[in-house]
Order: sequence, then C-alpha cells, then structure tokens
Amino acid sequence: MKERLGLEWKKRVHQQTVRHAARTAAWKVVHFILTFGLCFLVLLPVLRQISLMFMSADDVFDVTVAYLPKNFSLMFVELCVKVLDFPKTVLTTFLASFAIAAVQALSCSFIAYGLARFRFLLRGPLFVMVVLTLMVPPVVLLLPQYFLLSHFDPFGLVTLLSGRAGGLSLLNTWWPFILVSLTGVGFKNGLYIYLMIQYYKSFPVALEEAAAIDGIGTLRFYLTIAQRLALTLIATCFILAFVWQWSDIQFTMYYMPQAPLLSIKLRTLIEAASQILMPNLDSTARVRMPTAYENAVSSAGMVLGMAPLVVVYLFTQRFLTESIERTGIK
Repeated sequence: MKERLGLEWKKRVHQQTVRHAARTAAWKVVHFILTFGLCFLVLLPVLRQISLMFMSADDVFDVTVAYLPKNFSLMFVELCVKVLDFPKTVLTTFLASFAIAAVQALSCSFIAYGLARFRFLLRGPLFVMVVLTLMVPPVVLLLPQYFLLSHFDPFGLVTLLSGRAGGLSLLNTWWPFILVSLTGVGFKNGLYIYLMIQYYKSFPVALEEAAAIDGIGTLRFYLTIAQRLALTLIATCFILAFVWQWSDIQFTMYYMPQAPLLSIKLRTLIEAASQILMPNLDSTARVRMPTAYENAVSSAGMVLGMAPLVVVYLFTQRFLTESIERTGIK
C-alpha cells in the first residue's frame, strides 16, 4: 500500500513538473514571437532605408527588387557625401551639438539644485512653471522666443546704449542657442530640470551638514560633491540633449536657417542631389526621377545622418542604463 501511494505521489510530482516545464517553454515561445515581431516592426523602416541606399540605378527602377539589391552600389551614398559635404558637416554638427548639450546639462543641473535644496519665495510657482513646460507644445514657446531674439533688448539697455529702437537681432548667429541653453528654456530643458530635482531631493540633509562642519560652503558642496553624485544623471541629460540638438530642424530653422548643420542640409538634400543627377539622366529617367531616385537619395541621407548617433549610443549606453536604475526606479 505504501509503495503504491509512493508511486502515485511520484507520478503526480512528475506530471506537475512536466506541466510546469511545458508552460514555461510555451511562454518563452510566445515571448520570443512578441519580442521578435515588435523589433521587426520597429526595424523594418530602417532596414528598408539601408537597402535602398546600396541599390544601383537599375535596382531602383526594377519593381521586382524589394529589400535586397541585386547589384550592390555606392552611387547614392557617394552622392549624399558629396552634396552634404559630409565630413565637414558632421564635424560642425558634432561640435555645435556637443557644446549646446553641455551648456544645457550644466545649467539645468544648477537650476534644479536650487529648486530642490533651497526654500525661497516663489519656489513653488517656479517648479509649476517647469512642469508646465513639459505640457506646452514647443511651437508655442518658439514664437515668443523668436520675437524676443529678433528684437533683443533686455531692460531697454540696447536702445539706451546704441540709441537705436527695436533692439538687436540675434538671428543667424549662435547666440540664440547659447542664451536659451544658459537660461534653461531650450528644447526639453524642463524634463532635465524635473529629473534632476527629483534626484537632488533624495540627498540627505546630514550630508550637507557634515560638509558645512568641514568648512565646505554651499557652492563648493554643489560643485565638488553634488555634481559628482549626480554625474550619471547629468551625463544622461547631456546625451538626450545632444541627440535632440543633432536632429533638431524646427528651432534651427528659426534661429539660424543658414547654419552649416546636418539637419539643415538634409532638408535640401533631394533638391541639391536632383541638380547633379538630372543632367546625367535620359528623358525616361527624368520623368521617373521624383518617384525613384528621390527615395534612394532620401534613404541614404537619413542613414548617414543617423549613423553618428548610433556610434554615440554604443559608447554612452552605460550612462543611460545607470541613470534609469538610480532615478527611474525612485
């Protein structure tokens, strides 16, 4: 009897183990299918653009060619590199995006520390205004900023000193980017300030008191201790600001429409490439140019513009993951 009960118990345990293993395997299969499907949907447009940029002229006109080119060619890549003046443009865009992102990250950190650690009049309304900048569409802020920068006259000092009414126009210079970055009103700066406020609030008061006992003042504490502790978050905000500045077209077109930046040149890429291609095409190809070559040229330009950001991400993904662990969970 005991042996029979023992065998039945072992049989039930084995059945439960098999069922659990089957459920686990089934869930893994479903999880893989869902993950693969979502990744495929996200990556499909990118893969399509990469395929188009390496097609030859014959492949572009061939309706049987969908994703993989029959004849590998660098024709459209070389054309985009030539039209965009790619090495020089990428260097200029990188330096401008790096400088602007660094100024935004540091200024937002300074503003956030003041709002998080000090009690002063209008502190609450200022924090509400920071939150509201996350809800207001950027174009709503762009128009008044454009007017102020095109007639820059703080407190009437420009009119007083120069004797010329109407202020000073800062458009078509780098000053609009510098001023909005220094004052923390640039694109998505409200998000950076909000994230840093939540992080600086987590600092224990005892840390500041211990630093004060050692003779460390408020400014020195912020520069030597607070910024080091928040270095990962500051780096994350810098990366986000760099990416958004790299791909920005809206603010750049208003502030500096003739800027030698990649986003501006990509906007006129198809027109500039058409002027080079059209004289070398026959009459049939000229008619089909808008629907054939333009897609390939546009795809090549988009991939070239995106490639430097992928490289930056590969070297900076550690800061993003660490920031999510330290601040996102909180």
